[in-house]
Amino acid sequence: MCEKILSEFFRGSTPALSMKEGKEMNISLIGYRGVGKTTLGKLLAKDLQKKFIDTDTLIEQEIGMSIKDFFALKGEIAFRKIETIMVDRVLSKEYNAIISFGGGVVLNPKNIFHIRNHSKVIFLDVDEETIYNRIKNSQRPALTAFPLKKEIQHTLAQRRPLYLKSSDIVLQLTHRPLEFNLERLKKCLKENRIKAEMRRINYQSNQLENYSIFIRKGLFNEIAKICNVGNRYLIICDSNIHQLFANRLKQLFDAENKECSILSFPAGEENKQLKTFCELQEQIALSLDRQSCVLAFGGGVTGDLAGFVASTYMRGIPFVQIPTSLLAMIDSSVGGKVGVNTSKGKNCVGVFTNPSKVFIDPLLLTTLPKENFVEGLAEAVKHGLIESRDYFDFLLKNSSSIQNLEMNFLTKLIFDSISIKLSFVQQDEKEAGRRKMLNFGHTVGHALEELIGYGNISHGQAVSIGMVAAAFLSWKRGMISRQQVNLIEHGLTKLELPISLRELDLHCSPECVYEFILHDKKTIGNQITFILLQDIGKATIITDVTKEEILEMVHYVS
Repeated sequence: MCEKILSEFFRGSTPALSMKEGKEMNISLIGYRGVGKTTLGKLLAKDLQKKFIDTDTLIEQEIGMSIKDFFALKGEIAFRKIETIMVDRVLSKEYNAIISFGGGVVLNPKNIFHIRNHSKVIFLDVDEETIYNRIKNSQRPALTAFPLKKEIQHTLAQRRPLYLKSSDIVLQLTHRPLEFNLERLKKCLKENRIKAEMRRINYQSNQLENYSIFIRKGLFNEIAKICNVGNRYLIICDSNIHQLFANRLKQLFDAENKECSILSFPAGEENKQLKTFCELQEQIALSLDRQSCVLAFGGGVTGDLAGFVASTYMRGIPFVQIPTSLLAMIDSSVGGKVGVNTSKGKNCVGVFTNPSKVFIDPLLLTTLPKENFVEGLAEAVKHGLIESRDYFDFLLKNSSSIQNLEMNFLTKLIFDSISIKLSFVQQDEKEAGRRKMLNFGHTVGHALEELIGYGNISHGQAVSIGMVAAAFLSWKRGMISRQQVNLIEHGLTKLELPISLRELDLHCSPECVYEFILHDKKTIGNQITFILLQDIGKATIITDVTKEEILEMVHYVS
């Protein structure tokens, strides 16, 4: 049996997941070993008259031995692969059940995504001493070489952030009787029963095509049903998304009898270039017609590259944006710009064109490494600084909830950021005037990205530092106060974004930055355009910035 399930993992033949229409979602219990997932889960299932499933028990039945013996025989890596298969199996066929998952299920981002897509997820939390007393005489496999108390402390430090970001409800269990904790759990479920509603933004274009943006937790599983743009579909994604989710998206389209295939390219900003663009065009040549649709599935690089491929193939075919990163959700997937980089700078070759639709599922953010999620927050802060003090305050006030990936806060962040961006775009689609304000922080930021190297500094980090530079110059010109600069720096730091190159142990010559800006595509003649602040929530366009000012602002953030 063990060999069978492992071969199933390596074939990648796990079934496609989709919630059955009209059925209640599962209730999934996660948490460290010994917190009481099985005991409380059985009580809850009996009380609510639902089926109870323990995935560790199913795994032991499948492999024909205890998990402890399997750890000793095959190791933890082999067990985690089997665990992922079991997560897929259970969630592909079960609904309206109470499911207890093993303590390490959250270590795999795929597991987190699937569990959240098909469950109301409850994190059962207990103090370390209670866990120790409960499991010290158990037959559970060791996870580290540490003594048990230190192992619990070490492993919980690693897993607790994952439990928190994976859950809809956090229940701190008490030492009172199980019946008391059961009633508390039922109360939490009752208060949290409201289904996430679809949020929709209809963009009315003045010069390009109109399109709609759909935002909802769990939307990923519905995309194939509601996407009716072409007669066949091509998923374009990078190698990372191909490995994680592309096959599953294709299966969802296949299940709707919609012809769908996948084309991927190597991940990384360095591959957002004309060479990759031409290779993709060659690979799809004559395989798609003008009624076909490209699904740009991934982060900002994929959205820009796939959108550019679609907008130029046969002089343009429809494309749909399915962003997987925060940066793409609130910035690059909306606004109608696609293109690639050249050796002279970012997005030097491209076009203005709108997608046919944009589908945003905030649950996809649970699969991101933390640093990738955080860099997207730079664009959110930018939106607050240039247009809405209230939104900027919202980000600071709720920074912990946002970083813990609480869905209500993330959905509001995404909706508000997109609304702010589109308010600029709608008035100036071709970036001739007001839309330039969306470049706040990007003039210096793009220079840092190019000069330091895309692999050494992320877009979000560069923009964050660029915003500090622009805020500093705004202060030097007497447009904002020093206290406002301090507040901006505090806000970025609170969201774990850098405010100087020193923090990243990086350096860039101010002279080199100036020379890069002088030849940037946003510079006309020798007139350098900068976006500065008149207040937090109010930006303005400046065209008389001097070389000395640029050198001083770059020195400030160096």
